[in-house]
Amino acid sequence: MQTVILSFTAQGSHLALRLKELLKDAGHSCEAFVKSAYAEGACIRVEEPISAWTKKAFTAHDALIFIGAAGIAVRVIAPFVRDKFKDPAVLVMDEAGHFVIPILSGHVGGGNALALEIANLIGAQAVLTTASDVQGKSALDVFAHARNLLITDRVKAKDIAARIVHGQKLSLYIAPDLRAGLAADAKEALSDSFELSDDLPACQVVIDFCSQSEGAKALLLVPEKRLWLGIGCKRGTSAELIAQSLEDFMKKFRIHPASVAGLASIDLKAEEAGILELCRERGWPFKVFDGPQLMQVEGTFSSSAFVEARTGVDCVCERAACLAAGEASGALTVRKQKYPGVTLAAAVSKK
Repeated sequence: MQTVILSFTAQGSHLALRLKELLKDAGHSCEAFVKSAYAEGACIRVEEPISAWTKKAFTAHDALIFIGAAGIAVRVIAPFVRDKFKDPAVLVMDEAGHFVIPILSGHVGGGNALALEIANLIGAQAVLTTASDVQGKSALDVFAHARNLLITDRVKAKDIAARIVHGQKLSLYIAPDLRAGLAADAKEALSDSFELSDDLPACQVVIDFCSQSEGAKALLLVPEKRLWLGIGCKRGTSAELIAQSLEDFMKKFRIHPASVAGLASIDLKAEEAGILELCRERGWPFKVFDGPQLMQVEGTFSSSAFVEARTGVDCVCERAACLAAGEASGALTVRKQKYPGVTLAAAVSKK
């Protein structure tokens, strides 16, 4: 984590420097600051008002640690608190290092986990106040954040969290293409609050690439950037036509936009203007592979004699999708679909 520490006294600055080195040894990026005329040592002095320092730190770092009174931290971060899914973790410590308390973004921002790590490093007591942690229950938002699962509906997520805290056992559905990587993980991490189920309509939480139908009651968690779309096209196909084909493809198979990692094709398409323009517009990477690389992908593919005669590869879009995903043909979640001048396929990566 990108972490900064701010202290206010000489004793606090000594703890800040000690903690900085321990966190850096543990793999964090960390710097220590002090706002005091009396502190000595290697902490960086803050000359500007604390509010100005906090404003910059709030947007530039993953975690802020205040060594001092909790009231100071609460007052200075208050103008910048916006979104529990985006705000950095904020922790407060006493200058003796007895207690470490996450006061903002304990779950998604990683504040609770950081507090427990710091407590272990310096022998402090982590004080966690989130209901699920106090009760020893699974926090779905923590599970989702750690596995790059997008929470698509905050209202539903809040309802799920409340039901967990009140002791309800909920049902979790994981799409077949994702079970190999997530089922055992979910069983271990969420077993106190969830049970895995194949009864999709009855489940309260769904992990899937597919967008839900309108009016669906379940909370959808989308694995972000796990689906590679393989593409083939005629030379000179416009970005507009490719986009139309792509929209139809994603609509037909209900592919959620957040799940798309990027596009992949043969190196003959490396400079295809329509594909490059589309990728620029959507912020997607574009991977290309040469013919021998594509033909080495194992599995059964939708071969085309015409395509093989032109490119030396029997099926560009399926093989490119699998190679980009780092898997064989078993990774295909959507086989080749034909559109005017365009072919598309989709494959899921394991991580």
